[in-house]
Amino acid sequence: MYTEKDFDNGVTFESYTSVATVFENDFAENVDKGVTQPWHKSSFLDSTAVLEDGKAHITSNEHVFVYGMHNWGQYGGVSFDKGWLYQVSFDLMLGDEDASRIFNLQVTTEGEDPRYGTVEKTVKLNFADFDNFVTENTDNFASVTYNAETHTAHVTVLFETSSEKNTLLVARQEGMNDWYLDNLLIQKMQFVCPGHADANSDGICDICGTQIVAGNDTDYSNGVTFDGFVSTGTTFENDFSGDVNKGVDQAWEQSAFFGSTAALQDGWARVTSTEHLFVYGGHTWAFYGGVSFDNDAYYKVSFDLKLGSDDANHTFNLYVMTENGDPRFGDIVKTLTLNFEDFENFVTTNTDSFASVTYTAATHTAHIEILFKTDASKNTDIVSRCAGDNDWLMDNLKIETMEEVQAEQDYSNGVTFVAPAAVALLEDPETEGTETGGTEPEGTETEGTESGKTESDVTNPA
Repeated sequence: MYTEKDFDNGVTFESYTSVATVFENDFAENVDKGVTQPWHKSSFLDSTAVLEDGKAHITSNEHVFVYGMHNWGQYGGVSFDKGWLYQVSFDLMLGDEDASRIFNLQVTTEGEDPRYGTVEKTVKLNFADFDNFVTENTDNFASVTYNAETHTAHVTVLFETSSEKNTLLVARQEGMNDWYLDNLLIQKMQFVCPGHADANSDGICDICGTQIVAGNDTDYSNGVTFDGFVSTGTTFENDFSGDVNKGVDQAWEQSAFFGSTAALQDGWARVTSTEHLFVYGGHTWAFYGGVSFDNDAYYKVSFDLKLGSDDANHTFNLYVMTENGDPRFGDIVKTLTLNFEDFENFVTTNTDSFASVTYTAATHTAHIEILFKTDASKNTDIVSRCAGDNDWLMDNLKIETMEEVQAEQDYSNGVTFVAPAAVALLEDPETEGTETGGTEPEGTETEGTESGKTESDVTNPA
């Protein structure tokens, strides 16, 4: 017999807000609420659902429910718009303990049968093992809690529908199924502007005009630290509160945003381009971004970064380069690549672990620090270059000179001092009958023997 206990997988969706309620059913009056026309289909396709004590009691041999549009019909009175975020929540209880204890919920895109589409996301619950209640949860798209006192799981899933195909929500598992479903709620969702907690159905923040952008709901750190180095001074910094081109004050100095467009926006630099984002460092052409790196020296460069538009390129490249022709196309020494579409593999390239990267889900912001040594003879530059339509927000740029430090460690030269009393005990001159190299005083004989003879040579007198 399994032991029930409270459970919470800790997933939250604090960065999102509801913009509309699409469908809800508390199963107080109608198990098929919303199914009002012949071409609409019941969500309980191939299962049996009846009202029981204010819940939907569902039994089946495989399929539990289907919600969403399919070319066969509109199941459960629900149709998900293409290319939108939705949140679906409900309460779930196991009906018969002899039935299947595995609950399998999937987000699918349309196939030939609405029950068998292409699976995009899956959450699985095991009602027989509350220590491992959630056995699968694609990209943490599901928030799951369980109340042992009421024997009830509360499930909330957040997902984005396909921009091309119909998307459906399907519960399906093999074996005899017996479940209670309650408090079904389907909402259209919107990302919240991290700076202003504002969200609109058009995806544009009313306050700052920023397009509200997709973000991950899990913090990230690649674990790289630079413990063996200390800062010896700050050579350049810009919080982008007053000047996007801080430090560029002479005609022969060039903007760091060479080949891109940068403008101040709410304390950030919003950088757009079709390839090059920025260049910092000395070059024979100019002195880019008000920065010149000394030769054969250690530097640390740090800044904050977030995606400006969800429709733009999601891959960010940062290079350490030595000069060779155009400052945007030097010889690559080190590369950092971030993928803002795959937060399980957020850092895809990091040469010799020269970059420390963290990501804060609540603000959709990456913090990047790179440590590198400049070339002994050539100019060294920091270059960001990403192919495609780029839209990035950059903040808190800081460049520091660094110094390598020798780590302290324990030491012993191994010398010890033996006390004189201990020496005396080791070398006792009165030890008798020794055969280990000791000699007797000259002119003495061993008692009862003649000199030079052993005991066996001596004859007792008559």
